[in-house]
Amino acid sequence: RRTTVLMVAYALVFPIYLWWVGGDEMRFGRLIIAAWPLFAASGGMAVTFLAGEFRGRPVLRSTLLILAAIIVSSGIVANIRDQIRLVPELASYRVRMDSSQRTLGRYLDKRLPDGATVAYQDMGLCPWSAPDLRFIDLIGLVSKEVTDLRDKYGVRLSGEEAADRGAANTARNTFNRGVRDIVFGRPADAIVLQAVLPQDRAADIMAGFRGMDAGSVLQYCNTSYSVGLASDSRLMESYHLDAIFPREPSTLYVVFVRNSVSD
Repeated sequence: RRTTVLMVAYALVFPIYLWWVGGDEMRFGRLIIAAWPLFAASGGMAVTFLAGEFRGRPVLRSTLLILAAIIVSSGIVANIRDQIRLVPELASYRVRMDSSQRTLGRYLDKRLPDGATVAYQDMGLCPWSAPDLRFIDLIGLVSKEVTDLRDKYGVRLSGEEAADRGAANTARNTFNRGVRDIVFGRPADAIVLQAVLPQDRAADIMAGFRGMDAGSVLQYCNTSYSVGLASDSRLMESYHLDAIFPREPSTLYVVFVRNSVSD
């Protein structure tokens, strides 16, 4: 019984956390999909546990066991379509992550001193390649200080915000300023931004990305999760463009390092 209760409780932890931070912003609910078998199994275990309390009532017990089987099977079947859609996407995603974020993580690990702080717009698997560094997740999924700001101003990854559009924009701008103050107030030793290139020019820009300077690359870094870092004057006052890494087919990772951090 203790094992069953712990299993069900564990299965609830992750969706409750996602609800707390404001939802899963990934397509197909990627963060939830991988945990579906655990949810299904836990639901089945809970019903089976309940059925065990009715050993003296075979009809009710059998009904509950059938219900448990339906929960498990339907949970898995409902997940199959999205899993199939994800297979080619994740295969391509993994190749891009290996060639960009893993390489970038190793670069940051060598470039920065142990314990240095990196503000990162889209961390992915990069931190796994840089275990001695600390990361500020600008999206907020794994940085409580950013999530606390989302709670404070009612800014969500997805879902409902203030009904008044003007109030929602004001709240988001205030949230963005708060995150920037965290980054520059720490201060972060490095900042990694995504540069999303225009589709009609992406191939040409990617071919010559090594020759780009800060001015030419920052114009592409004002994406939704950059929280306005690219246009904050403190970036160019205290940081310099240190490296650019390609993430195919039309995205660059742009690394800015604080001027006081030695080579």
